[in-house]
Amino acid sequence: MPEFLQNSLNRERWYWRFDTPEKYQKMVKGHYRMISTVDSVFARIRNSLDEAGIADNTVIIFMGDNGYFFRRKGLCRQMAFA
Repeated sequence: MPEFLQNSLNRERWYWRFDTPEKYQKMVKGHYRMISTVDSVFARIRNSLDEAGIADNTVIIFMGDNGYFFRRKGLCRQMAFA
């Protein structure tokens, strides 16, 4: 990895969130809880658009960041948890 990634604040933040199996589980579960909530709210929005009769003339655009990577793509330090 480039040096700027190896020494970034994100490396430090990783330890705040993921350096133990317990923290990892808590963060991952919280992340998926959030995604489930977004799905639920999106369903309510779609239903409201249908009820108003404007769903066919509506474009919904989602934007998001990269999440926490969850150790993917080499952007988090790899740790083996026993």
